[in-house]
Amino acid sequence: VSEIIIDLRYNSGGSLSEAVDCASLFVPSSYASEDVCAILNNKGDSVTLSFGNETSLSDAEKIYILTTEATRGAAEIYAIALQRTLGSSVVKVLGMPTAGESLITEPFTSPYGFNINPVTAKVYLADGSAVASDELRIDYQVDELSNIHSCHPLGSRQEYLLYNTLY
Repeated sequence: VSEIIIDLRYNSGGSLSEAVDCASLFVPSSYASEDVCAILNNKGDSVTLSFGNETSLSDAEKIYILTTEATRGAAEIYAIALQRTLGSSVVKVLGMPTAGESLITEPFTSPYGFNINPVTAKVYLADGSAVASDELRIDYQVDELSNIHSCHPLGSRQEYLLYNTLY
């Protein structure tokens, strides 16, 4: 496999540690144990997440990441980690600018039958900086909703953003 498309459109949640583990698959093993981000919870405790040393698929010459305004949280950190580590010659981001959200929520179930998802932590990048709304650089801005008259199912080669990525 020399080129990979990672579709993070509409991905607004997930496990940050799993996202870092998935990103580890695409970076050379020389980056194993390099810090990706830190989580600071509302109690002042900090946890640093680092690239793992899983089997690497780093032979990819190009990685295309698809985004929308709904891409946030773990998916956004995942894309930022790949873009910062592998550089713009390997990682190309297509779509729309992401949310720039670096907050972690946790679901709590009330005994009264409702759920709440309060913010419990903030994510910082490995250099200690907060995730800015323009942190993830968009190489090719493509608004998939601008061509709404010819919508196709996600994954179809005729679907607007995927079509633009392939060609």
